Order: sequence, then structure tokens, then C-alpha cells
Amino acid sequence: MPTTLTTLFFLTIFISPPLTEKSIDTYNEKTYENFTDDVEHSMSRVDSALSMSREIGYEYGEALALYQKGYLLDVMNEQGKALIANLSALQLLKDYNNEEAIKCKIKLYITTGLILQDHFKYDESIWYYKEGLNIATANTLDYWIAELNYKIGYSYKKQNNLDESLTWFKKAYEISTTLDDDYIVVNSLNMLGLAFSTNQNYEEARKYFNLVLKHKYRMVSKTKYLAKAYHNIANTYLSENNFDLAEANFQKALIHKEERQKVSEIFITKLDMANMYFLSGDLNKASEYGNDCVAYFNDLRNTPSNYKLFSLLRKIEFKKGEFLLSDKYANRYELENQKFIDRQSELIQIRDQFKMDILTTSYFSELNREKQIAQLWDAIYYILLFIFIGFTIWKVRQLYMKRMLEKELRTAIQDFNLDDL
Repeated sequence: MPTTLTTLFFLTIFISPPLTEKSIDTYNEKTYENFTDDVEHSMSRVDSALSMSREIGYEYGEALALYQKGYLLDVMNEQGKALIANLSALQLLKDYNNEEAIKCKIKLYITTGLILQDHFKYDESIWYYKEGLNIATANTLDYWIAELNYKIGYSYKKQNNLDESLTWFKKAYEISTTLDDDYIVVNSLNMLGLAFSTNQNYEEARKYFNLVLKHKYRMVSKTKYLAKAYHNIANTYLSENNFDLAEANFQKALIHKEERQKVSEIFITKLDMANMYFLSGDLNKASEYGNDCVAYFNDLRNTPSNYKLFSLLRKIEFKKGEFLLSDKYANRYELENQKFIDRQSELIQIRDQFKMDILTTSYFSELNREKQIAQLWDAIYYILLFIFIGFTIWKVRQLYMKRMLEKELRTAIQDFNLDDL
């Protein structure tokens, strides 16, 4: 049996092709083919790529594998581990400046920023986006420059730093128009409109929403963005208590949303219309649109912006004098609110787990580093011991040879003297 295993071992060594940087690059590229179709299989391939890269000391291959690992971990909602994978990849790529490495670094800065943004670390996310932007700018990568300007603007908006967000959204819009990039163009226009709406500058907001309506669509869904624009324009008029223009634009938005058959989009417009009719005093229409929303509710996420529906229905029915119905909706609101609070507790646990992932990864990395240092010192000790033993053996042998030569010399001299006699 041992002979068979030994034979197989040596056959594997001779049959398997030697690992090269090129073969690892090819392996990494092949992993992308069915990247998220089978996450477990992709993760297995990524781990293999990491092992192979480390075996031959190929830092670039290891960095690409770590980038893939971070992406997969993010898909698996293991964002703490994904963040560590991204940061490790960035560290490995710091001295690489070929075209593919530059693009990979930019993507790593973006994905790292997104993870931090999802955990409300806006200052940190902006820092990573700006690092990515510096690389994109230095290499004149206009698409990435536009996208990173947009993402920086978005983080500033999430911070409620509206003036700063406007600056970055305008840059994103200006650059993307030169690229004919529909996605960034219309999203930048939409965010500019929303930022001005938040600042209560409704006239300026409508200017940007109308640019969304006039845009010549090539790559993204025209219906989707027309629906958004009409809905947002309607809300600017609603904020000014211009109910007629608000209703006209909500109806246009609803036509496009019903064409798309997206429940969440239809719900948002009908909910805002129910609120509009309530404010304008048309309680029957308010009740009608509100009850339409109830039919969609179970298919939506439980968030305050969604379950405020029941608070609105409570007020509508109370004003109509339907006190039992009003009480029913009040109870439903409390129920959905409690569900949301319970969910927040779960999210706090996930957040704490995220922090713990980072702490434990850092701890074990440090522990592993100390272990490696200890192993290095052990290796140095054994090397020095080996050198000492070798040196001792050499000195003993040298001394022995010296004595043997002296003995032979004395014997030769004695023999020479006897011959003279």
C-alpha cells in the first residue's frame, strides 16, 4: 500500500503541469464564467487560486483571488470578512500598476466604500471612493471617474450634506454626458432633483426632473426613469399644495409604473396619491388608493416608509367617522411597528457580528503573525545550531587531521634518521 501511494504521489508530481503566473491568471479568469451561479463552487475555486498563488509567491494572483473572495462574501452577507478580503487585496496590489491591476484597485475601493456606506460609515466610504477616484483620474478612466463622483455625491447626500452632494452629482452628470452613459446621466439628474427638493428649491428640482423626461434613452429603461421623474415632479407640486398639478403628474407616473408591473413602485405612487387626496380633502379617493396599497403591502419590506400606510388610513377613516376601521388601522400600525423594531434588534446583532468579524480576523491575523515570527526564530535557531554543529565537526576534523599529519611527519622523520644510521 505505501508503495502504491508513493508511486501515485510521484506520478502526480510529474504529470501535473508546473504552477506559473500565467496558469493562475487563466484559472482566475475561468472562475468568473459562472461566478454567482454556484457561490460555493466559485468560493472553492477562489480558495484554490489563493493556495496556488501563495505557493509560488504570486502576489498579483493572490490579490485577484481575494477580490473575488470579497465579492462572494458580500453576496453571502459576510460583509466583515468581505471587507478584510478587500483590504488585503489592496495591500497586495499597492505596487502593481498594469492596466488590469489599476482597474481591480478601483473596483476594490468601490466595493469597500459600498460596504462601509451600508454600515453608515460615510466619512470612511467617501475616503475609499476618493482613493479610487485619484487612481481613475491619474489614468484618465472617464467611466470610473463619473461613477466615483456619483458615489461620493450619494454618500454626502446620505450624510445630509446636500451642498457637497450637489457638487459631486453635477461633476458626475457633466462627465457622463460626454460618455453617453445613460445610467449615470439619469441617476445624477434624479439625485440632483431630489437634493434640491430636500432644500425646498422646488423650481430648480423640477428643472432636473424635466431633463430626465427629455433624455434620449439608449441603454437603460426609459419607462422606469420617466415614472420616477413624473412621481418626483408630483411631489414637488404636492409640497407647494398645488394639488391639480400634483395629481396630473402622479397619474402619468402611475401609467408608466403599471406598465412595468413593479409592485413596490406602484405602491409608492398610490401611497403618495392617497396622502395627496387626504390633504386636499377628497377622503373617498384617499381611502380608495390607500386600500389599493394594502393589497400590495405583504409583498414589500417592512419599513417605516411602507407601514406609515396604516397611520394614514387611520387618519382618513377617523376623519370619515369610521372609528372601528380607524382603530383597526391603528392596531395594524402598532403591529407593523413592533415587527420593525424586532427586525432592528436583529440588524444590531448583525452589526455587532460585523464588528466582531473584523476584530477576530485582526486578532487571528496578529496571532498568526506572531506564530510565524516564532516559527522564524525557531528556524533561525536550528540553522544556527546546524552551523555551530557543522563548524564544530569541521574544527574537530581539522584538529584530527592536523594531529594525524603531525604523527605521520614524526614517523617519517624517525624513519629518515634511522636510515642515516
